[in-house]
Amino acid sequence: MRYHLIKSRLYLVAAVCLCLFYTSLPAQADTVLLINGKTLEVETCRLEGDQVCFIFNGMQASIPQSKVVRIEKSSGEVFERVGSTSRGRADSNGLQSRTDQKLALIQKKITTGAETDPLQQPSSTAKPLVLRKNGLKNLEWNSRLSRLSGMEPKSIDSGFKDVVEYVRPKDALKLGDIDLKSVVYAFWRDQLFTISIWTEGQKNFSALRSAAFAQFGQGARADGANERYLWTNDTTDVMLKYTADGQYGLLWMRCKDLDRKMKLSTLNHHTSFLKRMKSMR
Repeated sequence: MRYHLIKSRLYLVAAVCLCLFYTSLPAQADTVLLINGKTLEVETCRLEGDQVCFIFNGMQASIPQSKVVRIEKSSGEVFERVGSTSRGRADSNGLQSRTDQKLALIQKKITTGAETDPLQQPSSTAKPLVLRKNGLKNLEWNSRLSRLSGMEPKSIDSGFKDVVEYVRPKDALKLGDIDLKSVVYAFWRDQLFTISIWTEGQKNFSALRSAAFAQFGQGARADGANERYLWTNDTTDVMLKYTADGQYGLLWMRCKDLDRKMKLSTLNHHTSFLKRMKSMR
């Protein structure tokens, strides 16, 4: 009996020692090299849309792919930005082809220097978009998401309550003759709320600016280092902006009616909360 008791205790001690040993082993880390030369050692990282998402010191974080030069996975895979002479490293069991596929995907998405990188969309043979004072042709404010086809949600949260952003991959990335980088549609409670039209390069931005001036008139230029114009009419708030560092242009339009409703909804929510708190006293 005593022998079995001692034996059980020895097994318990051995199990505890093994547990402590494995929990003390350092976790394999991924390495993210930034464009400014800094290096981040993260627990794990993955791609979501135009962001590199990772866990750093136990917290979730993300950074635009345009700020990342190189990603070294703990599995041995290596991804580099466009123009790099290095390729993915992998063992002989077939990882190389998958690494190259991932690298090609990263290279398509990585851009340089935009304040908020747009989501790259595939080109299409569909008709070019047509600008209107209340949105786009055949896609006006308050259009119901449930009645529109081809909309695909973005993987990154918009950051606003009840607002979800979508892209429409089958649409042509053209506004008249202007080449577009991407078009993002935001819906608030199933209704079209904002439209963000992105361009790349000075030439395309100049053409976008001319189209905006033709549709909305001569905009009021705002102060600041970047070129920025503002408009407002009965239905729409408009901003046109050019970021010289990244050579990105953005034409952003918002439905004024839905903006008022959203702000009122937020105010009513806060008022209801305060009333509930007061009634609990």
